[in-house]
Amino acid sequence: EPDEVKPIPEPAEAALLPEQIATTEQLYLTGLHLEQYRHATYNPVDYYEEALRRDSSDLRNNNALGLWYLRKGNFAKAESYLRTAVKTLLRRNPNPYDGEPLYNLGLVLKYRNRYDEAYDYFYKSCWNGAWQDAGYFACAQISVLQGRLSDALDEIEHSLIRNWHNHKARHLKAAILRHLGKSVEATFLIDESLKIDRFNFGCLYEKYLNSHNVADLEEMQKQMRAESHNYEEIALDYLSAGLYDEAVSLLQLAIEGKFNTPMTYYYCGFSLAESGKTDE
Repeated sequence: EPDEVKPIPEPAEAALLPEQIATTEQLYLTGLHLEQYRHATYNPVDYYEEALRRDSSDLRNNNALGLWYLRKGNFAKAESYLRTAVKTLLRRNPNPYDGEPLYNLGLVLKYRNRYDEAYDYFYKSCWNGAWQDAGYFACAQISVLQGRLSDALDEIEHSLIRNWHNHKARHLKAAILRHLGKSVEATFLIDESLKIDRFNFGCLYEKYLNSHNVADLEEMQKQMRAESHNYEEIALDYLSAGLYDEAVSLLQLAIEGKFNTPMTYYYCGFSLAESGKTDE
């Protein structure tokens, strides 16, 4: 960097009110800005809704509102906006330039347990290169959940082609290989992954599940530092792919070690319920 005094930036300008903004594009960009900076006194929804009052089919504002309600857990409302976005997106081109609304709709449908529909939208989003990493990963999760392990292995490999350092994908691939009985391949992948990131807790647990070596379990527990959130986060990754037994066994380690939180019990109960063990 050259040694120079840089000019002081212009002060931030307050956003105009939604009705004062001329275009739907600027309404979208203003709403997006407010979301990114979590503004305390402006509501981004007001800007998206004003844009849709002018053009109810607007792609980006429907997608933004769909995502907003997805994050709030209002899946029915999110689905409505995202379906409108997808309808606009596919109006002239069955293989659109941008796959994000398709992916987002798949995510909503997955949360609503409509896995076949969700899979179709995730897969369609992969037409667009930017969404192949996330799209194929989501497809692989559903394939594992539905017991289609060969499909899942193919999909997770496609995801890793787009993002070689996706450590969630590496963890999921290791679990898929273990379930397919390919323990040698799984071990090679795990060792390779831990060279990239020694704190890939999911791969550390898969290493133990592959070897049943107590030393591997102790190494994982040492790395995870008796921190309940580490156990809960990895359990949620298993849960998202329908690997409920693995989620429960990992959470029970936290419970046995007495460093659990109320959520540890909640996730454990949810995993048991999803696997049909309602009494437990």
